[in-house]
Amino acid sequence: CDTTQTPEDCQKSRSRTTAKGTSSRKLIAELAPTHLSKLRRLLVRNARERALFRRSSAGSRGSRKNGLRDSPLPFALSARDIVIPTHCPVLGLPLKTGGNGGSGDDSASLDRIVPELGYVPGNVIVVSHLANSIRRNASPAQLRAVADFYERLMEANEHSHSGPRN
Repeated sequence: CDTTQTPEDCQKSRSRTTAKGTSSRKLIAELAPTHLSKLRRLLVRNARERALFRRSSAGSRGSRKNGLRDSPLPFALSARDIVIPTHCPVLGLPLKTGGNGGSGDDSASLDRIVPELGYVPGNVIVVSHLANSIRRNASPAQLRAVADFYERLMEANEHSHSGPRN
């Protein structure tokens, strides 16, 4: 489809192409840039809202009833600033970039590398929702401490259950 075609003509040409036996992989390749462009815009819009508004937690009340942050996070992103990989760079999960915009573990999520710097070029990376949820606002040292703790705990648990059983 090109910019001179109406959406209806574009849809008809796609249907004809698919009916002729063109592989769905080729059709997906044609549509992928459109989906990624929409996703980039969605990530930017969501980041702009998070830069301005506090995240409300259950039972908490902010100092302002309207939910605005007392001092908004810096925000200077455009869709061009966002690179969406095929896989999460942290966990290696294939990233879901289409669909209804839900937040499954494999959904693309925009992470601030240094949270205090806000949403500015060079300080954001697209990762999986799961990786972003694990990280939240923890420092690398805190994440290592959690990983080390659970690794030791699981090793101790394996050793306690690996002895002879009668």
